[in-house]
Amino acid sequence: MDRDLMKQRNSSMKTTTSLYLLDPFLDSHGILHLGGRIKHADVPYDLKHPVILPKKSYITELIIRHYHHRVEHQGRSITLNSLRSSGYWVIGGALVVGNFISKCVPCRKLCGSVSEQKMVDLPKDRLEPSAPFTYCAVDYFGPCLIKEGRRELKKYGVVFTCLASHAIHLETANALTTDGFLMPCNGFLATMVQPGSSDLIEAPIL
Repeated sequence: MDRDLMKQRNSSMKTTTSLYLLDPFLDSHGILHLGGRIKHADVPYDLKHPVILPKKSYITELIIRHYHHRVEHQGRSITLNSLRSSGYWVIGGALVVGNFISKCVPCRKLCGSVSEQKMVDLPKDRLEPSAPFTYCAVDYFGPCLIKEGRRELKKYGVVFTCLASHAIHLETANALTTDGFLMPCNGFLATMVQPGSSDLIEAPIL
């Protein structure tokens, strides 16, 4: 840029604007390009003097969308590098590209934070002190292969968990049926018999 053009630019542009720092100039077609000191570099003209695009423009958004899809929805840095290597310089490019990616639906689905559900309040049975297995829960796991003699039988594990102390009691069930559950349930209740008594401790299953 010669001295006359520099004076003209300084008189028509505020020195505090972000555009002034880019040392812009107009080409023969009236397109605004980025200036700089690499005029004699052996690189394509678009890399030496890319076209300057405003940050708030529909055309700028379309160009960013094109190159963001071209790099297959990768991050802000890769999208911005692809944009600049193609001969475009967006004012405040990192912020503009990041704002666009934050609104991209595929990127929000792939990179969005995992939503967390608030847990419900604990039931009263888990908060009050009580004897072991006064209140308990039951769950199944398996199936597992259990060897009886020379045979291998498929059975399910039954876990009785005390809601107060988190102690567990294990039994086995032959099937996932009501009749298959009654046998391990009776075995669990038999362990609740107090020593020297034939009465069962009340152990309602929740």
